[in-house]
Amino acid sequence: MHPKRGGLTPDDLRLGAAARLAAIATLYGEDDPAKAAAALAVHGELPFATWQLRYRDDASPITLVRRTLAAEVRAEVAPLEATLAGSDEDGADDVLALLGDAAELVTLSLAPGDVEGIGWAVALAVAATIAERGGGLVQADGDGYLEPEGRSLVHVLDGD
Repeated sequence: MHPKRGGLTPDDLRLGAAARLAAIATLYGEDDPAKAAAALAVHGELPFATWQLRYRDDASPITLVRRTLAAEVRAEVAPLEATLAGSDEDGADDVLALLGDAAELVTLSLAPGDVEGIGWAVALAVAATIAERGGGLVQADGDGYLEPEGRSLVHVLDGD
């Protein structure tokens, strides 16, 4: 088991995402992340399987689904590996190594309205909190592969 993994609670996730939201929101040109950070609420049972997150009252929840069955993980990871196979881009080998070692993954499902504005920054702050806890990466459509660093994210590799 990875030393940081295990024991993630809804409150851990809320606090971790709120702590990094300002830095990540700045990367995406969002001005006022404090309101979203204050409204963050994560609902779900332990152990983490399916949780829902809200960052404002009128928004659909962001759904988080954790997969740990080897066959499910491989089914999600294989297409990502195929896309990167043979790439000579800096960072590709590192990403491929992490993908090859993947033992779990978490997918976030956002409503179309969440992809714009502060919703995207919230999703990335949540993903960064989970990735840091598990020693992994964030793969975000349109942003490629990102690595948590401090309270922010660092671009590792294009994914498109």
